[in-house]
Amino acid sequence: MVFLLRTLKACMPVFFALFLLAIHGKGASASSPLFTVEGVQVDVTADNAVQAREKAFAEAQQKAFKVLASRMVADADIDSVEIPPADTISTLVNDYEISNEKLSSVRYVATYKFRFKDGEVRRFFNYRDVEYTDVSRKPALVLPYYQTNGKSVLWDSNNPWRQAWNRAINLEGLVTFIVPLGDLADVRDIPGDTPLEYEGPRLKRVLDRYEASEAVIMTAVPDQTLTAALASDGNVAGTLEIYIYRTDRGVAEYVHTLNIQAGSNETAASLMDRAVDQTQKFLRRDWKKRTAVRSSGTNEVEVGIPLSSLAEWASIQRKLNNVYGIDEVEILSVQPGRANVILSFEGDIERLKLALNQADMVLTPLGYQRGGQPQNEYLSPFERYNRPETMMVKYELSLNTQGLPQYNRQAPVTAPSVPSIQHIEPQAGTERYGTDGQPRIPAAPASVAAPNNTMVAPAAQNPRAPTAAPSRTNPERRGLRSPGTSQYYYNQF
Repeated sequence: MVFLLRTLKACMPVFFALFLLAIHGKGASASSPLFTVEGVQVDVTADNAVQAREKAFAEAQQKAFKVLASRMVADADIDSVEIPPADTISTLVNDYEISNEKLSSVRYVATYKFRFKDGEVRRFFNYRDVEYTDVSRKPALVLPYYQTNGKSVLWDSNNPWRQAWNRAINLEGLVTFIVPLGDLADVRDIPGDTPLEYEGPRLKRVLDRYEASEAVIMTAVPDQTLTAALASDGNVAGTLEIYIYRTDRGVAEYVHTLNIQAGSNETAASLMDRAVDQTQKFLRRDWKKRTAVRSSGTNEVEVGIPLSSLAEWASIQRKLNNVYGIDEVEILSVQPGRANVILSFEGDIERLKLALNQADMVLTPLGYQRGGQPQNEYLSPFERYNRPETMMVKYELSLNTQGLPQYNRQAPVTAPSVPSIQHIEPQAGTERYGTDGQPRIPAAPASVAAPNNTMVAPAAQNPRAPTAAPSRTNPERRGLRSPGTSQYYYNQF
């Protein structure tokens, strides 16, 4: 990211100006997990060990790039992206690590971890005119409940659904998943037998401990055939249903149901592992759909930033510097209590808001009018250089210090006891996102008022499913080895 400095108010203290100049042009300090691919395994045989190692390295780069492309490129365009030769991929790699290395006179086995250059990768996809996303989501905490015979378990050591999540690899990526340890603090704060019956403040404590943005409740419910098969050793048959709920808007909200059918000659463990993989893919595909963009030039919008202290301004600049999705930040003016900047970004304003939210910042429209007509969201070239300064600020940027939504923060989510739980099947077009890919609040079924303005939905027809969520209420290349390590760096000399 580039910071550009245009003007400073005459009343600005000198130390403030020096501070701005000191950080001018500073690059991002950390690489996003989105551009890191690990667990790339290769096993290559050749005429000799040297050839086997060179062949394995080339193969590992191509495997890693294929994983990266599947993360970032939209499903509709993924088939049009050809995997380039290893020499081309090497120009996109920042560094790599090798582990579990084994070799013989003709064979080479190893596991690689690659970190790609974010800017080079974006240019690669832009040149090929494919739709992709470079905005990764903040980590999500997984709460894997398992329900059989009307009883739900989370922290139980015999929870096969949680065991599968603990075995999972590649939890980092476009959406990073965190599996809780299940220690005493977790058991105290999150109920182990009632998936949707939790208290907001306790959930926030858990999220803060794991530095996660929200908890995703995933309740696995086997059908009767699968339940019977799980009681015996060997292959299984039947269906595993995964009910997914979000919690980031103050209350638990139903999102989707996945149906995982057991395959022939499939064990219980392999079925659970496949269910974990399918759940990850669904949530990542959902996020990709919301943030993918095809390069068509950048948009610009002027933003006002209220400031209460120098520390807050420094914090905002550091956060902006690490936001993927923003190409450039131009500082127009800084004065006591306020700064005006221009954000250059790809995509629309909603994509920008999502990217800023991942850095705990909130972009709010101000709704200024000119001549009785609403202003356009973006700046035209004429507007940018010929404008009354105060009239062009259309959005306000601030830090989200609360972590969770402002509404309904203290209201606990209550639900009936598990044996009497009934599930509400979603109606057509009422899931979290519609066919147009836009967020959509589920249509509320008939309901009755309950304390704290929480709506309790009536029972439906599926007795095996977990608790129905209450309605939402009150919302708003090749390298040189670094000495003493197995880490390699590209283009460092």
